Amino acid sequence: MTDEGHSGSLEGRLILLGVTGSIAAYKAAELVRLLSAAGADVQALMTHTAAQFIGPLTLETLSRRPVMLDPLELLPDRRIAHIVAADTADAILVAPATARWLGAMANGLADDVVTATCLASAAPVVVAPAMDGEMYAHPATRGNVERLRGFGYDIVEPEVGPLASGQTAQGRLAQPDTILAALEAAVAGRPIREPDPLLRPPRADLTLGRDHDLAGWHIVVTVGGTAEPIDPVRFIGNRSSGRMGVAVAQAALARGARVTLIHGTTSVPLPDAAALVDAPTTARMREAVLAALDDADALVMAAAVADFRPRQASATKLTRRAGLSLDLEPTEDILAEASALARSR
Repeated sequence: MTDEGHSGSLEGRLILLGVTGSIAAYKAAELVRLLSAAGADVQALMTHTAAQFIGPLTLETLSRRPVMLDPLELLPDRRIAHIVAADTADAILVAPATARWLGAMANGLADDVVTATCLASAAPVVVAPAMDGEMYAHPATRGNVERLRGFGYDIVEPEVGPLASGQTAQGRLAQPDTILAALEAAVAGRPIREPDPLLRPPRADLTLGRDHDLAGWHIVVTVGGTAEPIDPVRFIGNRSSGRMGVAVAQAALARGARVTLIHGTTSVPLPDAAALVDAPTTARMREAVLAALDDADALVMAAAVADFRPRQASATKLTRRAGLSLDLEPTEDILAEASALARSR
């Protein structure tokens, strides 16, 4: 996705970018640029090890504000800087996050400015790990990741790719667009927090010039692809990232609507502020849509619904053999049925 794809998506929000001591720390500069292009105010926080990989001056120049390096740093009015940042941030993004930082955060060790700020904040936290492949695969690291998920943190899994060690494995920092999509999903529908004048100047308009013109509305959105089982492990279906439907849901949430997001299989994060309904098959999606229409004001069908399904799915895994034939039947036309139901009311 280009910068234009994220333009304005974080307008007026204070995003704390925590950078820890990974070789991927240099990528924080690109994240600051993209966050700023999306309209965010960016406050960088760096561990002292991170500052050995990328100079604080780089992030200060891009964010136009001093980097926080010390948990004991004070603002001019003598308040503790990271506490004020924690209290007023709209979200915290930790990227890259090292194995050491994951372990410290999972165990509540506030021994650097990034962990201390996360512990002090009620804002949503998005974490993008980056490290050597064997380090990420180690049971201790995997346990720390799952513990952070249990805290409600969103984990943007690292990618498989060439690493600094020379190996190719899972450990490469996720692409910036993927990280930004997770951050946008984390803040969607949440009110913009009151700015602190010592961290950022108040803006006259924090709502992109829009009132909450959809307040009181219930918007139902379908996203993702549905899958129709052939047997317990095989299926036919449609591919869909869900990106378009999620963008619609995020826009509706930002304008004050209550959103029900009925989803099949997706590859993008879903906004926590929406009511999420899992609908892996067309029949389940139909059932969920018709139920949600009882008090819906609008329906947006952005899902890639399978057009056909096996007439009879096998209850047991089919053995591999030549000449397998599938007898298919059409699936329900959810949009036609929903439209007819809406017209009858």
